[in-house]
Amino acid sequence: MKNKIDQYTDTDDEKLFALIEQGDEGAFTQAYERYHKLLYVLAYRYLMSSDMAEDVVQHVFSRLWEFRSELRVGISLKNYLFTMTKNHVLNLIRNENSHRQERTFPV
Repeated sequence: MKNKIDQYTDTDDEKLFALIEQGDEGAFTQAYERYHKLLYVLAYRYLMSSDMAEDVVQHVFSRLWEFRSELRVGISLKNYLFTMTKNHVLNLIRNENSHRQERTFPV
């Protein structure tokens, strides 16, 4: 008998995306298992911080689950997750640079 996550091992991203949208926790877990390492590497390349990269990945998957019922995306799950990760990382960098400038140049 397959455990909950094994039943999704051969499921393609399009089907996983649809199942996540419907609230399927097993599909969500499979998506996490499939992509969390790749997303971590992407975030780490930008941030050069293991803790921050892990926080980014947790944030991305948290948002994916939180807004699952609103998913109406015409791209692949992988592209969606990579775009979410990149955008979140860039926002963190932009916010950090903004704070750094405020500390350097008080108004």
